[in-house]
Amino acid sequence: MPEGPWGDSSALYLLVKGVASGVLLLIVIAGFSGLGESAFLSWGGALIGVGLTVLSAMTLAGSWRLPRRVLFLLGYADLESWQVRGAWILAAQALVGLLWAFAALVGWAWLLALLTIPVACVALLTACYSTFLCCPSGAEGEGALVRQDRSVGALLLVSHGFVAGAAFLLLTGLAFGSLPVQTERGFLRFALWGGLLGHLFSVVLAMRRGMVVPHRRLSLVRKIRTAGAESRRFWGLVVVGALVAIACLAAAGTGEDGTSTVFAAILALLSAWAWSALWVRTAPASPGSVM
Repeated sequence: MPEGPWGDSSALYLLVKGVASGVLLLIVIAGFSGLGESAFLSWGGALIGVGLTVLSAMTLAGSWRLPRRVLFLLGYADLESWQVRGAWILAAQALVGLLWAFAALVGWAWLLALLTIPVACVALLTACYSTFLCCPSGAEGEGALVRQDRSVGALLLVSHGFVAGAAFLLLTGLAFGSLPVQTERGFLRFALWGGLLGHLFSVVLAMRRGMVVPHRRLSLVRKIRTAGAESRRFWGLVVVGALVAIACLAAAGTGEDGTSTVFAAILALLSAWAWSALWVRTAPASPGSVM
């Protein structure tokens, strides 16, 4: 990683945050798709999302020199700061996720109906609020990359989380035998397939619009268009990895080909990790800017 405070823990934070938001989005969609009776895609998925949200906050705190800063942000009153808003958004996601899990466990359909929009909105905010973050010096992390078109930036972040969430649920469900019904596996495969296409589309949009970061060591688009480690990671994992995962999902179809599904999910997670690592390389020196 470049000089400065960033390392793998920051990339891991972005990935885990994306997985958490993607998982909660998927359980909401599963409820709309008639899969709300599935324990794994209702309260189980909600608890997974909550756990990953807490883990993302812990990972973020661990990457700072002063981990207690997370608690400071929650108690800080300046809601004009996107760092403060981000801390509250993470807390809100954990809360609504717990409420969803409770409602699903006790069978309160009316509460699930009330929570549908809040859970979806908070999950979307968790995925893409990094778009609006600025560091104190005026340079920006993700926000600078997508400042020229925040709609593309939001699409990048949401699709990244959606892919990571679907891949994580697929691997977890298959590993623990929590997806005994073909309909559930098919739902997650289709979600992963759509998320991969959406993320590739948003990456192409970002590349075509030449979105670069105004920082001396930050020019993601230039780096991934030239030879070097960043280029190999981008084309090899983010692009080719995603395309191979899509091909594996197409080969699996609606059948019982678990090997192709597992391989596709692993490739999708690797692609999401590679994108998170590249994203971190565009972050300025202020740790808060990548939240």
